[in-house]
Amino acid sequence: MRTLTLTLLAFGFVGLALATAGGDVFPSDQDRLTDDIVAESADGPNGVYADIDDDGDLEIDLTETNEDIEGDGVNPQSLTGVDDVFTITYTGEEFVHVWLEHDADTVEFYVNPDDPASVEGKANTVSLEPNESIDVGFSADSHGTDVGESIIDEISINAKLPDDDPDQPRDGDPAPPRNGETTPPVDPCPAGPSVDVDAPKKTTRAVSIADTDPCQTASVDLLGLEVGPSVTLETLEADLETNEDVTLEVGRDTDRKATPFDKPTAATVGDFAVGGPDDAATDVEYQLAIDAGWLERSGIEDDDLGVYAYDDEWIERDIERVGEDDHHVRYTFSDGGVTRYTLAVDAPTLELEEPSVNRTTVEPGETVTVTGTLRAHDETAAATVSLRAAGEEVATESMTVPANDSVGFEFEYVVTEATTLELVAEDSREWVDVQTLETIEVDNAEPTDDEQPGPTPGQAIAGLAAVTLLALLVARLYRYQD
Repeated sequence: MRTLTLTLLAFGFVGLALATAGGDVFPSDQDRLTDDIVAESADGPNGVYADIDDDGDLEIDLTETNEDIEGDGVNPQSLTGVDDVFTITYTGEEFVHVWLEHDADTVEFYVNPDDPASVEGKANTVSLEPNESIDVGFSADSHGTDVGESIIDEISINAKLPDDDPDQPRDGDPAPPRNGETTPPVDPCPAGPSVDVDAPKKTTRAVSIADTDPCQTASVDLLGLEVGPSVTLETLEADLETNEDVTLEVGRDTDRKATPFDKPTAATVGDFAVGGPDDAATDVEYQLAIDAGWLERSGIEDDDLGVYAYDDEWIERDIERVGEDDHHVRYTFSDGGVTRYTLAVDAPTLELEEPSVNRTTVEPGETVTVTGTLRAHDETAAATVSLRAAGEEVATESMTVPANDSVGFEFEYVVTEATTLELVAEDSREWVDVQTLETIEVDNAEPTDDEQPGPTPGQAIAGLAAVTLLALLVARLYRYQD
């Protein structure tokens, strides 16, 4: 980028002068700012305000010292605009980007007087093709300025050639905007990917993303996937890094038993896992919806919530509240790929320890015994432990667990059919920890003939007595007939 500093002299109510610093002397009607950029008076009537001084510098003069005009400067307490005062021409072979900068709030330079467009600042760059020119005018606001006071000290004309910026277009690229006009940028990804979501089960979403491109973002509606008793996963947005079709499977975290969430001062309220190619996306944003009533009843604030991603260990990610309605509060978080996630809350956390069942195979009507301990971290907790069979609560016990201590419990359950047992620990947050025990199998097999049990001694005696009595009755009946 080439920056050309011009000094504005005696501007205010007396005049304005632009002078390039040093340099060779060029034709008397031009100020050659660089080898490829020339500044000179505009051809129109306002070109008389600009002239080349004895040093070969472009000078703007609205005062009585300018012999070509009548007047003595900008009117006091007014807003004055002067169109098409000087011209900037590019004489190079490619194209150049030009903009002006200065330190005065009361002066603005512009092009296109019929539809003025600022040429101040890099955001208002004007691009010139070879041998193309722009006419520059200016406006000055003299309100609140004393007569004779200079209201601008310096102006810079900045010129950026293509070689200065590798991001600028090259041969064959679309033409740059011209003379203050704006040209919409060319979208390298005009069409987004094709996304299909299937729900084979209530707790699973199968996502197929086709027509992918590394510059695209795939927005996926997960149809309110339940990831906790009061939590749903609503959407994910993935910045793709592949040209291949991508398949993702989103659902509850099935690996939570093998590598459980292990933050002792955070209680799990939801979890999910995203399976797919590790390098398919570099950034994924997830949106969660949490039941607003549950948050209120549980006294959970935004600062209490945390999201953890698994990468050989559980690493916390930033979570942000982004909206709410009458029923849900929505939060987003981002991660650098896809993995396992846990939503947790800070709590005087309860943790089930050493849960066990004494028998895993029984006959119908037999009783099993379930034992374990409940630990409270950080604070004393009023807690309830429940035993569930096939999802139905069959026994419960309330207890107070001292801070950083544990209390034991024991349940007995009569088994009538094969079932899966669960232990659920609850405190004021309604759901804190769940442990699934082994499935209880019921032995309903009938014995074979070889396995039929023989009579007991009592049964044998009773049978012999019955046979003797029958024989006596037969004998009596025989005598009676004789």
